[in-house]
Amino acid sequence: MDETTTILPREINYEWSRELSRAAARRYFSRRFRQPLIVLSVFCALFIVALIFEPHSNPAASFMPLFGFAFCLSPVLLLVRVYFSMTKSFDELPDNRIRVRIESESITFETCESISTMKWRAIKQLWKFSDVWLLSRYKTKTTCFVLPVTQLDEAISKAIEEKVKQHGGRVA
Repeated sequence: MDETTTILPREINYEWSRELSRAAARRYFSRRFRQPLIVLSVFCALFIVALIFEPHSNPAASFMPLFGFAFCLSPVLLLVRVYFSMTKSFDELPDNRIRVRIESESITFETCESISTMKWRAIKQLWKFSDVWLLSRYKTKTTCFVLPVTQLDEAISKAIEEKVKQHGGRVA
């Protein structure tokens, strides 16, 4: 019998808060969109430099600043909209208590409205941050399950990591 099966099953209870919702959204965005935002920032900086140093003698070139501005601003506005829709999830729960049951074969998240049980093999990614852990069933979609680090002791943290890795998930 290995060490992780001796500490399981375990139960964690926490309250979903606006701060936790914002922290999860910030952490998700910092990991998921860091590289595209860096590329977009470099492109926008190059565009601004080109606007400053390029003479505008061609009448068709007068549309270029507007096009460049729209190209640079559109993704940022879209990300801001998605961020606020993610943090809005806080307002949608009438009872903010969440119970998480961690068992040898699965992990269950229970709210006042629903129960979601996932087999460990269904978890494709575990993103670890200093304040929250994000568990995702998909590699590209935004659906994440949140675990606040304050509720995880060393033994249960290690067990979750091992279960995710053992069933083919990625820990980052």
